[in-house]
Order: sequence, then structure tokens, then C-alpha cells
Amino acid sequence: IFNVPITLVITLTLALLSQKRRRLSAVYETMFTLPMSVSMSAACMIFKSMFSPSVGFINYFFSLKLGWFESTETALAACIILTVWMGIGFDYLLLLSALRGIPKSVMEATEVDGISLWRKIFLVEIPLISPTIFYIFCTNLVLCMMTSAPMIIIMGVSPESSATNTLMSMMYQSGFSSSDYGLAAVLSLTAFILTRKKKDLIMDIIVTTVALILGFIIVFPLIYCFLSSFKTASEFLEPKLFPSSFKYLENFKNALERGNLVRYTLNSFIIAFFGSAIRMALSILAAYAFTFYNFKGKNFFFFMILGTMMIPGDVLLVTNYLTVSKLHLLNTYLGVMVVSFVSASQMFMLRQRFKSIPKDMREASSMDGYGDLWFIWKVLLPLSKPVVTTLFIQSFINLWNASLWPLITTASSPEMRTVMVGITRLNSWEDENYQLVMAGVCISLIPSFILFFIMRRNMKKGGLDGSLVG
Repeated sequence: IFNVPITLVITLTLALLSQKRRRLSAVYETMFTLPMSVSMSAACMIFKSMFSPSVGFINYFFSLKLGWFESTETALAACIILTVWMGIGFDYLLLLSALRGIPKSVMEATEVDGISLWRKIFLVEIPLISPTIFYIFCTNLVLCMMTSAPMIIIMGVSPESSATNTLMSMMYQSGFSSSDYGLAAVLSLTAFILTRKKKDLIMDIIVTTVALILGFIIVFPLIYCFLSSFKTASEFLEPKLFPSSFKYLENFKNALERGNLVRYTLNSFIIAFFGSAIRMALSILAAYAFTFYNFKGKNFFFFMILGTMMIPGDVLLVTNYLTVSKLHLLNTYLGVMVVSFVSASQMFMLRQRFKSIPKDMREASSMDGYGDLWFIWKVLLPLSKPVVTTLFIQSFINLWNASLWPLITTASSPEMRTVMVGITRLNSWEDENYQLVMAGVCISLIPSFILFFIMRRNMKKGGLDGSLVG
């Protein structure tokens, strides 16, 4: 009820502010999309520290005395703030792409007719991008109903967790804490069913200033995480923003040693790289078949695959766990990766891109005696390189940031855990080492940030061109 409209209003406002390219637009656009690169487990630990009643910066800055995640009255509000922040990046990117995709002739006509700013937004722009808004609304509604990670990672099994329980967190507690797989299966089924004039210069300055301020607010949790990673344990007791020195590196050393983050980082890289490579290979082959082949039931099977996009992965958590367990793949790399080998959304994006490539090129290669694999490798992939690269990097970041499924499948083998599971183990209800957690989060975010900036640069070169065309 609260999360979806709040996220939609915020991201639409940010997209409208960013619609026109300005001198510093690249700066605040990056700030707005940066939450995309942060995993849910890392965000949970950052917000848990920020909202801590004893050492949290929020209570200190606003002179409050609230136990945000410790009180049943405020726990749900804090979880909503966290999930809204996590959803800003991707929704903003979709809305910005939709707004910038409006024909220039339409926008020029509104200026010629002298339509006011508000009338242009509500009578022209929003109706034109209504399909994108509807898509975001529906997918966010499904995702919010399936939210479980904040409740599991932050609230755990504390008495206050009942105030923030969702269907998916109850399913997790029933299936993996109480071993009541029957109740967990029922909850999964229930969740599935519910599912440049002077005037222009002044305006540019105003919009840029507002956008930069909003961008700073959005990236503040990451700034807070970075600054907190240099604090000593005693400095954390005084919830000030800046550390006394940036030369204190013991937190990073202790996080690497105590959390075994070197091994966990290697595990995450293996899972993310090979999982993404296999996913891309299968998606490319499926998209190729649905684009260039004609067979009975082609459209039926295609829409069946698209239908799986509306089934969040957490709904199949219990079923996948039991299947992987029976295959004796628990505590193995393959067991963690296998559920991510097939992606309907990537297959769909690649199919849309392949449809923009003339079929005459395939016919020409066939006449020259070349087969399908040669055509894919030598012609199709080079022409689709921006889309393929973007999807691979997006897949890599998603698998790198995964926490719930690796946590479940490697529960009895600590050495097989991923880095996102490892950083949550640096902190507990009994021993709150926020400075170590913040250092661990900073370490875990380095690969995500690198790939995120590569992805942004690739998108500017046309990473989504042709992939959103029907």
C-alpha cells in the first residue's frame, strides 16, 4: 500500500528532473541509479547501523530517541524506507528512458502551444509513458508482496519481527527455521495467487541544484557506510558522521580475517561469473530460436516463458531447495548457480534485439554455407554487443548480490558461503560490530561499483537500443 506509490512518485519526480540533459546531469543521474549496485544484504546492514537507537546517525541528526528496528511501532516504517531506497535506481532508469523516448516533435508542439509545465507533465508526458508506469507498478507490487530479505536479515526471529512479517518471511521461518515444509508450501502458493535563454539558464540552475540535493540524499547511505568504515569502536558510540581519521584501516583488516571475506569473495566471483555465462548462453540460444525459427506453438511457448517473469524467485524457494537437496547439490557451486541458469527477462530482451536485425542476413549466411552457430558468433553477437554486455553485467551484479538462496544452500558448509552472506555474519544481536560490517560492505561493493559504471557507459552507447521495441 505504501511502498509502491511512494517509490513511483519519487522515481517519476527524479526522472522528470533529469529528462533534459544539463551540464551536471551525468553526476546526479549516476547518484540516482547507484542503489542498483547495492545488494539487499549490504543495504540492510547499512540501514540497520544508520537507524540504530544507540549509535545510529539518524537519531543523532534529528535528535530522536527511536528504536527503529527494535520497536513494533516503527519497524515496519523503517523497512518501507529501506525497500523504497532499494527500488529507486532501476525504476528511475526505466522512467528516464521512457521520458527521453517521447518524440521531440511532441515536446516541441507543447512549447509552441504554450502549455504550462504542470499541464505538459500530467496531460502529455505521463499519458505517453503510462505503459512503463503500469509495468513498474505491477512488478513492484509483486516484488513488494514477496519481500523477505529485510525482515530476515534485520529482524531475524526477534519478538518485533512479527510486526514486519510478510508471506515470504513467514514461509522462510516455517520452511527453514521450523522445518514445516507443508505450511511453507501453502504460503508459497498463497503468495503466487496474490501476486538557452536567460530563463532557461535559471531553470537549469534550479533543476540541477534540486537534482544534486536529491541525489546526495539517495547516495547518503553509501557515504555513511564509507565514512563509518574508518571509525573505531569507541567512535561508533558517538554517532557523528565523520571519523577522526581516515588512516584507521583495522576494520578492513579485521573484516577480511574474521569474516573470511577473501574466500567468500572468490566464491561469489565463481558463482556470479559462471552463472551469468551459462545464463547468457541459454538466453541467446532461446532468443535465437524464437526469432529466426518457425515451429508449432511458437507464440504459446513464448508467452508461457514470459508468464514466469511474474513469478518471483522466492515463491519457489522451498521447491527449489527440496529439488537441489534431492540432487545432492547442497553446499556446491552448482547448487547455488543452477536456479539462475534460465532468465525469461533476458531471453525477452535479446529476442527483441534480434528482431531488429534483418532476416536477410541469416539467409545470406545460409546460402554461403554457414550454420546457425557461426551466424550467432560472427554476425548476431557483434551486432548485439551492447545489449549482451549490459545483460551480462546486470546478471553478474544480481548473482554477486544474492544472499537468501546462497544462505540457505550453504548453511551447513561455511566455507562455501558468498561474500553477501559473510558480511551479515560479522554482526549479531548479541555482538554489534557495526564498524566491521561497514568495512565488509565497502569491500563487497567494489566489484559491483566497477561493473555498474561499465554498464552505465555501455548503456550510453546504446545498451538498450532495440531491446524495448515491440
